[in-house]
Amino acid sequence: MRVKVRVYEAEEGGFWAVVPGIPNCVSEGETLEEVQRNIAEALSGLAEVEEYGPEAGQPSRLVEIEV
Repeated sequence: MRVKVRVYEAEEGGFWAVVPGIPNCVSEGETLEEVQRNIAEALSGLAEVEEYGPEAGQPSRLVEIEV
């Protein structure tokens, strides 16, 4: 699967990346190669959550917590 990733240069050096359309899917790295590996790992983690997440239509509750 190919995914478009927006990569930015970090002010302190290195890079950070975000996947448009996937909230909070961000990562960082010292080099372009590292940030690409890291964002791929983040996407892989999200895919695992989707794979083992709740089934469609399963009852759930929305709760508000203080952190």
